[in-house]
Amino acid sequence: MRHDLQPISASHLLTASVMSAPASLAISKLFWPETETPKVTLKSGIKMEKGDSKNLLEAASQGATASIPLVANIAVNLIAFLALLAFVDSALSWLGNMFDYPQLSFEVICAYVFMPFSFMMGVDWEDSFIVGGLLGYKTFFNEFVAYEHLSELIHKREKGGPVYMGGVKQYMTIRSETIATYALCGFANFGSLGLVIGGLSKDNTDNTELTSDSLFIDPLRKQRILSVPVVEDVPCYIMLGNAFNSTGSPSNTTKVIRCCQDLFNRYGQVLHSLFRLAL
Repeated sequence: MRHDLQPISASHLLTASVMSAPASLAISKLFWPETETPKVTLKSGIKMEKGDSKNLLEAASQGATASIPLVANIAVNLIAFLALLAFVDSALSWLGNMFDYPQLSFEVICAYVFMPFSFMMGVDWEDSFIVGGLLGYKTFFNEFVAYEHLSELIHKREKGGPVYMGGVKQYMTIRSETIATYALCGFANFGSLGLVIGGLSKDNTDNTELTSDSLFIDPLRKQRILSVPVVEDVPCYIMLGNAFNSTGSPSNTTKVIRCCQDLFNRYGQVLHSLFRLAL
């Protein structure tokens, strides 16, 4: 992990990376359900290509060599995006000075645009402006730029400085930082879309027709799966734990029923799709 990204929890990053693939499959099945028997479930439809490596060391060497163009492409794109971001911020600041608003920047514009999306993911309204700016960085540049800004916010919180300066919030709560960590994890941005199109066009020109819907679905679907239902400001897992761990009957069964219904509506279709994938 890069040194400037050390404040970000590695466990949250690893969890978000692992859950991204099955969550994508589940959501894709919900949007485009299969009505016929898929070919991949048949043994005759599974064909494993054999490589030309003769031993483990040769396979490791070939894999490392094949990854050089991809790693170099990511590094070059990161440098280019950071330079482009600095230019855009300078141009917007110059334009804002003409209207007596020198703090105008790309982050401010994205914050206003993505505030509703960050609030829908469960972020507190006070922090949705900051998370909206991070989502803008992630969508229009890449996730590395967004994580770099997130690490700066975590540094400010750890130093314990003032929360507000000039009416502007300087850092977020730990809960909002965690949600932002999951939302920013993934390659759903225009820069990565270009990398994917380039990779697909290199192997198969028929698969280059991609849509940009995943740019907005990717962070929302993970937060939909991760978000915890709340009934009257009490998380459902606490309410259900108190209800079923107690020796007597629950004190208010109406709240328990609401929690169960919300959990079923939230996760029922996703689990059903996962079970269909496993069959």
